[in-house]
Amino acid sequence: MNATAVEAVAAPAAVRPSQGRMAAYLEEVDAWRPEPRNVDDLAVWQDHLDSLIALQSAHPDALLDDFREGFADLRFARDTIPSLDDLNLFLAPYGWRAAHVIGMVPDDLYQEMLAARIFPVARHFRSRNTLDHVPVPDFLHDVFGHIPLLACPDYRALIAEWAEAAVDHHDGPSRAGPPGGLSPQALFGRFYTWAIEFGILAGNGSGCRILGAAILSSPGEWSHYASGAPALRSFDDGAMASGIDYEILQPTLFTVRDIGDYRVELDKLRTQLRKE
Repeated sequence: MNATAVEAVAAPAAVRPSQGRMAAYLEEVDAWRPEPRNVDDLAVWQDHLDSLIALQSAHPDALLDDFREGFADLRFARDTIPSLDDLNLFLAPYGWRAAHVIGMVPDDLYQEMLAARIFPVARHFRSRNTLDHVPVPDFLHDVFGHIPLLACPDYRALIAEWAEAAVDHHDGPSRAGPPGGLSPQALFGRFYTWAIEFGILAGNGSGCRILGAAILSSPGEWSHYASGAPALRSFDDGAMASGIDYEILQPTLFTVRDIGDYRVELDKLRTQLRKE
């Protein structure tokens, strides 16, 4: 997957199936069957978990309380890779569940699943030589990044509202619209990239908190952020006009005060698209 092909996670497909693809997918055995793991997977799991726990210990103020509690409630163990059943036991009290997917799923399927409060969890593991950073979401990205965040009510609301808004535009006009002449699906993709994957909450002078799952789940991306290397800009100062290269550590991140501000920005996007 390259940056052009993945323009902000959700590039528009040439042919978009009608809504309802999710129902057909969830009837397939691949959505629910257990994934066999081997000793190499376990070794990667152990090293990755150790790295993330060390970063969390070194930078406790960078974590949302809800993320910290969700991570603890998942009770990750070094000798056991959690199963889909384990994840669903954690998610059930929040009205969510998880289902497996293979690789990068089509945008409409991904969005329909999130709108139905089903989080798509990748089956595949990264390799040891990409332990710190991978350009493609994998099991570790989803389980260490997104799943603990679902303990946060505001995060659950944001991700569901984003998905519902994106689904509303599956069959809508595909003509270009500002900024940058992008289609509605590409704009929703950019929002997801800079809010859900790489979001930073600046707070009210109390220090920044990490919201982005791509940072929370990546030792390389997190260390890069903690070093102060990325420039921090306000989300309304160019996020929706900025593409991304997933192959590199991000040189710029976009901030808002709190998750509520992302919901305001999402409402702005909806309003913009209604006017086109």
